[in-house]
Amino acid sequence: MELDLETFLTTLYVMVDDLYKQHVQPRMPARQGPAPELADSEMLCLGLAAQWRSGVPWKSEAVSCAMP
Repeated sequence: MELDLETFLTTLYVMVDDLYKQHVQPRMPARQGPAPELADSEMLCLGLAAQWRSGVPWKSEAVSCAMP
């Protein structure tokens, strides 16, 4: 199954956001100062997408684990 880039990024963001809110955000201290322009989940998603596009070594392993 081949996904277009928009579907891939949307799916990646939803997965990252759900996991972040469930496992990371409850453990983060309260922030002070101005509100960030991007949410933590958005930054994580952008970083993962950039690594994915650059051909990181674990790419084929991640696909084989994610796709039954």
